[in-house]
Amino acid sequence: MAVIGALDSIELRAITTVPGPVREDLMAKIWDVSKVPLPFQDRIGTGTCESNVHEWVADKLGVGADNAWVENASIPETGTASGVVDIGNSAIGPYGGVAARFRNHCQIAAKVVTVSYRSAAIASAGNTGSLAYQLMMRQRELKQDMEVTLCSNLASVVGTLAAAPHLGGIQTWVRAAGLTSPTQAVFQSPDATPSAGGGYVFATGLTAIYDGTGTPAAITETLLRNVCQEVWIGGAEVTTALCRPGMKRIISQYMYTSSARIAQLTAEVGQAESGTDVARGAVSIFITDFGVIELVASRFYPFTTSTTHDSVLVFDPQYLSVDYLQNVTVRDKNAGGLADRRLMYTDYTLKVGSEQAIGMVGDLSPTAAMTA
Repeated sequence: MAVIGALDSIELRAITTVPGPVREDLMAKIWDVSKVPLPFQDRIGTGTCESNVHEWVADKLGVGADNAWVENASIPETGTASGVVDIGNSAIGPYGGVAARFRNHCQIAAKVVTVSYRSAAIASAGNTGSLAYQLMMRQRELKQDMEVTLCSNLASVVGTLAAAPHLGGIQTWVRAAGLTSPTQAVFQSPDATPSAGGGYVFATGLTAIYDGTGTPAAITETLLRNVCQEVWIGGAEVTTALCRPGMKRIISQYMYTSSARIAQLTAEVGQAESGTDVARGAVSIFITDFGVIELVASRFYPFTTSTTHDSVLVFDPQYLSVDYLQNVTVRDKNAGGLADRRLMYTDYTLKVGSEQAIGMVGDLSPTAAMTA
């Protein structure tokens, strides 16, 4: 017997008017694919500063040497130098028996969040219309912005009423020229006439960009070992090598070739269950004569100067920190109207406790295969 007015699910879904009578199967949850780690900030320290121009003093022990005195010898009138080198003494490099004074400028980063009262009242999927949700997402974006800046080749800038102050990114603390001395950060390049610039300039108290004038070429195992050795000679212990994802892949692929000057690749205990077939195609730890190096890919590590100039940064995290003049703060900026408005901001800088704790292999091709 026919049922008058019966309507099945197929007929319901066939109705094409918008909105239709069948409620969409939309999950009340937001799948956030951007909850990613911040490799640089996650590994270095944090601190505070009391001025928008953050200053600190670095020192180191003198070079070890044979030390023998005659019994009852008289004390000489002159001895080891002491004191602090100010930024005006540009002729005196750091550590020559005296401590060196460095500075970096604080940078303000901000996000504005506006949520209308109507948007907050609507039962949106995943609660995306709420002020709390928007603040959470913008805070993550703010930390990502900081990661990009901290890892950048952007020089420090003195702020004015018309120009924003800027901190010197970690790449600008690596001096690209004159790096035969262990008293400076180490730069290695595959080019015979490498890029110039970079490093802290005592005469100005600012960092300078690495200019990228060298011809990009393939990274080599020798260059990577050399930069780790020179940082170690300078007194630091390299534990991290940070690079872009493509460069991490290039290094891993090389380590599985016969050209790599390493012992047999091994897996960490517990990495896979006994008897499980695992296709291992990546290398995350590189043991050198001068330390155990973690090879870390970062989504936020930028090209040095352009998409043709790549680099690998090595560092000892204990000498680096993000120092805050003002930590992440949220203020109510609602000036009326039918919306909630919040200003989220932070005022921060990068502290490099020792230039010798960082090094870089630069002038790298982002596509060329690694060689010995």
